[in-house]
Amino acid sequence: MKKFTTWKIWGLWLCCMMLSSALAARTFDVTPDSYDTVSLCRSELPLMYDTVRIDDAGDYLINLTSSMDTDSIVSLHVIVFENPVVVIDGDMSHCVNGRSIVYVDDSYASYQWSTGDVDYYTMTSDSSCSVLVTDANGCKGTDTVYFEILPLPVVELSGNMSVCYQDTTVLKVTGAMHYYWSKNSVNISHADSLVYVAEDGNGYIDTIRLRAYSSLGCVKQTEVYIEVYPKYQGVDTVIVCRNDLPYQRLDSLYEEEGTYPVHYQSQQGCDSLIMMTLLIKENPEVHIIGADSLCADQLSAVTASGAASYAWSTQSTSLSIVVQPGRSYWLKGTAANGCSTTDSITVRSLQVPVV
Repeated sequence: MKKFTTWKIWGLWLCCMMLSSALAARTFDVTPDSYDTVSLCRSELPLMYDTVRIDDAGDYLINLTSSMDTDSIVSLHVIVFENPVVVIDGDMSHCVNGRSIVYVDDSYASYQWSTGDVDYYTMTSDSSCSVLVTDANGCKGTDTVYFEILPLPVVELSGNMSVCYQDTTVLKVTGAMHYYWSKNSVNISHADSLVYVAEDGNGYIDTIRLRAYSSLGCVKQTEVYIEVYPKYQGVDTVIVCRNDLPYQRLDSLYEEEGTYPVHYQSQQGCDSLIMMTLLIKENPEVHIIGADSLCADQLSAVTASGAASYAWSTQSTSLSIVVQPGRSYWLKGTAANGCSTTDSITVRSLQVPVV
């Protein structure tokens, strides 16, 4: 029997191990027991086939050992598909509250955007966006972009936001590059100021829309509310009694019948006009008829005249009253037109002669 030294045993073992590895690299002209093909994406590598690690496409002979300690050789054909290289393109910036439209190549089998869209493009107002695509081989690729969020212009509006009917106010705006003023969807100015004439109605709130564009193209929309105060115009009739003249209205005095223009300012400071017609009613000529002197122990009656109703200082409302010497009485007489006149009498007391 041949005896083997230790180094010869180790050499034999090493040779067997090299033979096993070489089978996976197809270094021997061996007829395989079976054939297999594996297709996968680059991102799925490395592939573990039984205990053999495969890192790339190619043809391999794999020595398999079953649980029954029987060996077999498999001819393995590995196909590796490249994962798609996805690049998101489009608008890489958008304004606050705006949107960007981004897209990828439209040749892939399916798309899944972070926005939920499943087409090759999407619109988003977020600060970032990602997409996962799948090609015809089932391989996936992804890309993510981050957007620059552009600020809106900070505009400052000045001017009087209230104006009287038929008057004018000037509104000015700063803080942007371009301006568009519109009313009822019709552009009325492209300047940084607006001359507004209140002519659409007498007392209302008007709405003007302002769009201000920054140098970056971002737009700030503002609704401007202008309150239009009314100017009052009308007629008025004033009836006064003659003895109530002069009639005063505001700072003017009127003494004759006629129609007069009365100019005044409303509570909001708007000039208004009323055409006032002044009518004058005549006062009655009221008199007390009767004796104005009596003996000390004598009584007498006096009578009112010239009016429709009377009121005496004695609280009487009759036509006549009884008077006494040494006293004074007054009378107010009111005509049917409502105007009044007064009269008075002092009854002197006569001395009774001594006989």
